[in-house]
Formats: sequence, C-alpha cells, structure tokens
Amino acid sequence: MRYKKMVFVTLMSTFFVMALQPYLWSGVPGKMVEEIILKDFSSSLEEKSPQQKTRLWKEISSSFNFEEMSKRSLGKQWNNLYPEQKNEFVGLFTKNLRSSYLRNSVHLFIDKIVSIEERQGKKHAKVQTELLTKRGREISVVFYLLNRDEDWKIFDVTIEGVSLVNNYHSQFQSVIVRTSYDGLIEKMREKHDDNYFASEYELLVSERAKRTY
Repeated sequence: MRYKKMVFVTLMSTFFVMALQPYLWSGVPGKMVEEIILKDFSSSLEEKSPQQKTRLWKEISSSFNFEEMSKRSLGKQWNNLYPEQKNEFVGLFTKNLRSSYLRNSVHLFIDKIVSIEERQGKKHAKVQTELLTKRGREISVVFYLLNRDEDWKIFDVTIEGVSLVNNYHSQFQSVIVRTSYDGLIEKMREKHDDNYFASEYELLVSERAKRTY
C-alpha cells in the first residue's frame, strides 16, 4: 500500500522545496520549476516532529493559490456562494490538503530532470517535466501556474496524467449530486481530519503509476 501515498507526497514535498525559494517566483516559470526540482531531495519528513511538520506546512502554503484551486475544484457552484461561504469552502479545502501533508511521510525519491518544457502567457503558465526517480523510472509531472499581480502561484498539478483539481472536482460533484452543497460541506467538516478526499486522489494516481516506483 506504500506506493498509494508516494506520488501525492512527492507533489507536496515539491511544494515544500518551492516554499524555501520564494525569490524564484519572480522568474520564468520553467526555469523556476527546473531549479526547484534540481534541489537536494534527500531530506525526509518522517524524521520531523509534528511541530516541525506544521512549520513546514506554513512555508508551503505561500506557494499555493488555494482560492483558485477551491474555485476550480468546486466548479459552477462557486458562483452561487456568498463571500462567507467561499471563505469557508477555501478553509475546508486547505485543511484537507494540510491534513494529507501532515499525515503522510516518505523519503523523497526524485533524482533528476529528464526534460522540461514551458508554455507561458501573461496570466497562465504550464511547465511539463519528465522526472527520473532514484529507482530509474520516469514520471510525468505538469505544473499549472497563475500570475496575479506579478506573483506566480500553483493552482494545479498533474502526475502521470492525473489532475489534483479535476479529481477533487469529480469527488465534490459526486457528493453534491447525491446530497447537496450543504451535504458536501458537512462531509468536508467531518472528513478533513481523516484525509478522505486526498486519499481518493492518492488511490487514483497510484493506479496510473504503481509500476513507476
């Protein structure tokens, strides 16, 4: 079952390295991602105390556009929400990601970049990478970034073709169709500590990448 967590934790760990290099956000997204991935991935979260993990999450948070991730994950229902409802949803969504990060730990295993390709516009950028693991396998990781006020932040990542945002969207819509938006919020309140939605993403990714590691 260990492989079911590895890809998601790789994503979160990559965000951690990003958070330690805030000056890179002012550069070209492709070069930024390249420099991030080429950093030393030898550290391990499993040796960190809960307090240290909490501190690392605070550093990671500055690399996300949680509002954009929440908006895209929820879909059309977002436009029907009042400001206070949007704030609550973003908060619960963020807690779910935080819970996943704090609960999972694994030695980082990216060795080097095989290839990197960037497409950048004024507001959006896509950085596609092929990464080589320390076991000699290649994985495809694509970073999607949004530029607001000259500040690039990540709003989605796909690993082996599986989108974090699209997977959340599918899960959220499934709950809304079966119940309602209020039902989704109640489920998120109950489940974020159990890492419910993030674990579904890990499972989906693992089915695509279970032979990669």
